[in-house]
Amino acid sequence: MELQSIFERIFRRVELPLTFSQGFHPLPLISFGRALPIGVTSKKEWVNIFIREPFTPEEVFKKLIPALPTGMYPVAVEKLTLSKKQAQPYAETFSVEYVGDEARKDDFIQAFKDMLEEESIMWTRPTKKGDRTMDVRPVFAKVIFNEDNITITLDWTTNYVSPVNIVKAITPGFDILDFKMTKLDQHMP
Repeated sequence: MELQSIFERIFRRVELPLTFSQGFHPLPLISFGRALPIGVTSKKEWVNIFIREPFTPEEVFKKLIPALPTGMYPVAVEKLTLSKKQAQPYAETFSVEYVGDEARKDDFIQAFKDMLEEESIMWTRPTKKGDRTMDVRPVFAKVIFNEDNITITLDWTTNYVSPVNIVKAITPGFDILDFKMTKLDQHMP
C-alpha cells in the first residue's frame, strides 16, 4: 500500500481534516523527504501533512501516537505555512554494518580507515548524459568505528549521492549484500 494512502487513512481515523489539491483528481497535500535507496532502512524520516483546521502541534502529536502503525511513532510535530517548504537535510547519519563473509570483515573496515587517510577519492558513475566523476571524500563529515558497525555522517551541502553508492565507492570488491545500512538521523538547517 502506498505511504500516502496510509497517512490519509490515519488522519481520517484521528479526525484531522486533510487539505486536498485542486483539480479533477484531488489528492491530500502530503510530501515526504528524499526517498531512501533500495536496501537502506531508517529510524528517522519526516513527512509534511497539511490540514484544513487549526490544531496546535501538541494536539496533532497526541492524536498521532495511538494511530500510527506498530514501530512508527512521531518524534516531533511542527507547524508550517503553505508557503514554507520543508528543507532537505544538509547531512544524514547512517549505521553501516558488515554482514558478508566474516573472513573479509577486516578488509571492509580497513577500506573506511584508508578512506580517512586520503585527501580525495574520485568516483565515476554512469548517468543519462554520460559518465560523471566526483570526489566522494568531502561527503564524509564524520566516521566512528564501533564494535559492531561504523557510524558515518554524510554531508550533502555540495552534492547528494546515494549513500549506498558512496559506501560502494570506497569499498571496491564488496557487494551491496555485504553490508546493511540504517539511517539514524537527519540534520536539518
